[in-house]
Amino acid sequence: MNEYLCSVIVGTGCYIPNVIVENADFLNNTFYDQAKAIISTSNQELIQTFNKITNIEERRYVESNYVASDIAYFAAQQCLESSGIDPE
Repeated sequence: MNEYLCSVIVGTGCYIPNVIVENADFLNNTFYDQAKAIISTSNQELIQTFNKITNIEERRYVESNYVASDIAYFAAQQCLESSGIDPE
């Protein structure tokens, strides 16, 4: 007997946090190497090098009043909406 189980993805969802932290927000930070010594290179140069290597210009942080289940709920809501499935 040849039986196959099949799954079909009918919707997707995600949560993109509203708190944006740009690379420039790290200009006043202190950076350390693996030996926990302060890196003497300027923060501007470190941030530019990081951006060149990773192409990351900003990151997003979840609001402090949310926990993992909150952001999972928001993503699940979006998934149900995109799939057209009635949540009931």
